[in-house]
Amino acid sequence: MKNKTTNKINKKALFLLCSFLIPLIAAAVIMSSYGSVKGYVNSAYVNPFETEGTISSFFKGNYILYKTLYEKVLGESVSYADIYIRDRDGLLSESDEEYSEEELQAFGRTFDNALKAELENSFFMLLPYFEYYAEDTVSGTSISNTTVNLSNEWNDYFYYLELIYDENGSASILSAKSENSDLLMKNASECVLTKNGLLQNWMQKIGSYRGLDFQRFGAGPKNCRIIYGMTEDAWNQFLSSESSIYYGYNSYGVYQNTYWRYYESGVMNWITLAFCIVGLLALFLPLEGLVRKKFAENRLTNLPLEAVAGILFFLACCTSWLLEKIIYLLDGTAADNIVLFLDVSLSAAGLIAYLLHFVLLYVVFGLAWYLGLSLRPAREKGVKGYIKSNSLIYKIFPFCKRRIIKLYDDLEHIDVTKKAKRTILKIVLLNALVLFFISLLWLGGMTVTIVYSVCLYFGLMFYVNRMQRRYAILLQKIQEISSGNLNVTITEDLGIFEPFKEQLLLIQTGFRNAVEEEVKSQKMKSELITNVSHDLKTPLTAIITYVDLLKDENITEEQRKEYLDTLDRKSLRLKVLIEDLFEVSKATSGNVSLHCVEVDICNLVKQVELEMSDKLEKAGLDVRFELPEEKVICYLDSQKTYRIYENLFQNIAKYSLPGTRVYVQGTRTDNRIIISLKNISAAEITVDASRLTDRFVRGDVSRNTEGSGLGLAIVKSFVELQGGLFVLENDGDLFKAITSFPCK
Repeated sequence: MKNKTTNKINKKALFLLCSFLIPLIAAAVIMSSYGSVKGYVNSAYVNPFETEGTISSFFKGNYILYKTLYEKVLGESVSYADIYIRDRDGLLSESDEEYSEEELQAFGRTFDNALKAELENSFFMLLPYFEYYAEDTVSGTSISNTTVNLSNEWNDYFYYLELIYDENGSASILSAKSENSDLLMKNASECVLTKNGLLQNWMQKIGSYRGLDFQRFGAGPKNCRIIYGMTEDAWNQFLSSESSIYYGYNSYGVYQNTYWRYYESGVMNWITLAFCIVGLLALFLPLEGLVRKKFAENRLTNLPLEAVAGILFFLACCTSWLLEKIIYLLDGTAADNIVLFLDVSLSAAGLIAYLLHFVLLYVVFGLAWYLGLSLRPAREKGVKGYIKSNSLIYKIFPFCKRRIIKLYDDLEHIDVTKKAKRTILKIVLLNALVLFFISLLWLGGMTVTIVYSVCLYFGLMFYVNRMQRRYAILLQKIQEISSGNLNVTITEDLGIFEPFKEQLLLIQTGFRNAVEEEVKSQKMKSELITNVSHDLKTPLTAIITYVDLLKDENITEEQRKEYLDTLDRKSLRLKVLIEDLFEVSKATSGNVSLHCVEVDICNLVKQVELEMSDKLEKAGLDVRFELPEEKVICYLDSQKTYRIYENLFQNIAKYSLPGTRVYVQGTRTDNRIIISLKNISAAEITVDASRLTDRFVRGDVSRNTEGSGLGLAIVKSFVELQGGLFVLENDGDLFKAITSFPCK
């Protein structure tokens, strides 16, 4: 019994030790990284007056100083518009006649106000700390805020920048001096190269004023030399001023652009990563054996889901505050404040600041550990069970949840073909009833409920009316399609009817294909009649002609015999043509009786070739077989199959190039036999191979050779009737007829 008690105490102590040490280690690791963070921030020191942004402020100041210098030369006060956008005659542009005097005056006032707002703020913030000198290089007139001649004493200045504008307004850097003179010269030169049109660039923010486009202008200082200088005393005065905050300095003269420099150092990313690691350790470490109860049964770790979310939200909101405390610690502000409050030495204050900061981090990581433990019930109950048991919203508002789902379902299933006022009124009344009971909990609830219900009613009316408008658009498009317009396009957003858009496109495509098929069918019928007429007329005409010749009593016996032979041949030709036409018609209609038996198809093909060998040899063709050696049994009608390959070999004998080879190849797949017959065509095939199986279509378009154009149509019909496939292909003069049948 004592051992069990001791074991429980040891486990509890181990759990408490983990809960103490893990946040402590995380805080120590983060604190150890502060040295590198401080080094990174200090290494980012840049004199702000060497940056391109501050130099740009000097360029803005050039426009102000040039205006002052110009006024001194003229001996009168002038506006920015008088100097920078008017010519010597006081005109705004060559097309000045387009505008009235009032418009021109209004334009000048707008220009002055905009240029003052753009130029003067940043420049006048720097002016108390700088000495300037501006000189007109034509008249020698100059202005300055010091009695010292800057052009002669530049070596005595901590910061010095001298530039000159020529007669065209182009600027050049004459000399530059600073902590990093090379960087100052580089950035100043960059401003000269990229910002010669500064005035025009700034004025683009204004746009146009009643048709007067500021982008047409862009003049600047001309024929002048401008110098800026800062003494070391002025530099120290600047560091202790409020203006330095604008340029990223603290009260100790350390450039850090306070918040962003520390943010860019990644310290908050490391703290966030450590926070997540501590939380995940608390969530996934095997701690179940160290506690008596399950985490889901312990009040301390079984927090409501909303409380966990609230703590996380609070910590997320404190990130800026935490970063601020890190800055105060590392830049010495925290230590200085402790010196003032506790009256201790600076070293002791620094130690206290670090200890307080360590405690702060420990609290943060302790919360991470606690949040991880509070989420462990989700592992024990499952996510769905955790939400059900730990979500206050799920527990308190199930009725509201059902009502919201019901309201949403009613809105989704409104009959858009009828008026929806009654349905909307029911939903609004039900919603108003729920809101009424909720609103009793706070002052003025009845008034708020009425206002909310009225707004909800009109909002729902707007929603349903929009649905009905979309339905009307959909209905209109359907009616257009039904009236025969197959080019209807729907560019509008149909809302809940959006899925119908794709279906309408499918219907359009189907109608269009049906029309194209019908047109093609009519065309084929016309071609069929033409071809049948031609093929029947040819032998019939010959028969009539030779019958007339036989009626002549003066013909010789030899001629009579020749005429009779021709009549016999033509009549047989006519008979074969009619029989083929009758046979293909029966096959196409499916009115054919099949007598299927087991057929060795490879042997059948060889037999057909053997019986037609005389015709093939007469055509000068050499037949090569590449068929499987084993038997390939198919369940087919032997007579119809024989006719298939007989027609194919007849085509080869008629249309192949003499002296070429014919290849008969067979390939056995798992359950099919594919037999292809390849030959070289004597004449060029100008008809699409896929059309050669149509009735009365022949490769000989002129129809000068014998043939009905029905042979391949019969082949296709007989193949498909027996469950096979028939494909024709041609590659140049190479013609391929491919048959495929299922094997037994």
